[in-house]
Amino acid sequence: MKRLLVQALAAGFLGLSCAGIDAAEITLKYGAIGSGRTPFTTMGTGVWRKNIGEYSKGQIEVQEFLNTLGGVPELYKNTRDGIADIGWVISEAQKGFKFPRSEVLSLPGLLDGYSNVHANLALWRLYEKGLLKDDFSDVLPLGFASMSPAVVMTQDKDATLDALKGMKFAVSSGTSAQTARAVGAIPVFTPVTNLYEALNRKTVDGVMVGLTAVKAFRLAEVTNRYLLVSLDTPLVFIGINKRKFESLPAPAREAIMRASGAELSRLMGEAADFMVKDDLATLAGNAKQQIVKPGDSLKADYYRATQPVIDNWVKSTPNGAAILEAFRAELASVAGRR
Repeated sequence: MKRLLVQALAAGFLGLSCAGIDAAEITLKYGAIGSGRTPFTTMGTGVWRKNIGEYSKGQIEVQEFLNTLGGVPELYKNTRDGIADIGWVISEAQKGFKFPRSEVLSLPGLLDGYSNVHANLALWRLYEKGLLKDDFSDVLPLGFASMSPAVVMTQDKDATLDALKGMKFAVSSGTSAQTARAVGAIPVFTPVTNLYEALNRKTVDGVMVGLTAVKAFRLAEVTNRYLLVSLDTPLVFIGINKRKFESLPAPAREAIMRASGAELSRLMGEAADFMVKDDLATLAGNAKQQIVKPGDSLKADYYRATQPVIDNWVKSTPNGAAILEAFRAELASVAGRR
């Protein structure tokens, strides 16, 4: 009898322990790209993943899978289909998937005078207000990440609008292509991972890309002039499979959202702003590099030339005019200008 009692108690204890473990351990697969050593990870998603663990009291672990759950063109689809629970999504690289309302962030000139933190927080506020919800039926955004507005990078070439006419520029998105055409250049679709090669082989005369790409893709080795206009901005978001999120216990969802939303968007903005500042400092310290800050006249030329890109977006996007107005208002609000 005693032996049976001990066995019963042991079985009960084991059952309770297993139940506790099952209830406590939630592992989410996060699909990302790159080396995992850039500030987007060390200052952004790495901190966010750690915060989720802390806010859930160790019950949730977000495991990062680099370059294994899909490349740049596949991560949205793979997150939607559950191959990844969470994915790093570069919106305009997703074949067949569009995020038209959210790409208000990408319009040329809108972020002139604003930081990436301002951009991310303003876009998150629009999402919270429901203005962007129709872009996200299967994958829910957990935070937004402006990759910094594109600037004009060339090798020994001037970047006035007259000089740009007929020049070939590497672009990686539809908005970038529209922007290049608007300023008289010829867009050449080039994945960001091939920018160095295209410049090195001189198949393009320049690139329109954010300063966050300079170190990541060694662009300072193949460019030496940087015109600091604020053109189009790639939209990135960290998104979670909707069914997976809704299947989680309420405390788990609360812990994830406590670490996400405005908090994750702020972290990603701070990482981008750090990279821009760091890259500019590195370029400024190299006598072979020339950083060109445009005067009011040249800047006005660029923004006047690219206004049709904004106008076309407003016409073609559901509720486009209201979204654009709201985004501009939120940028000013976040920056403390109204």
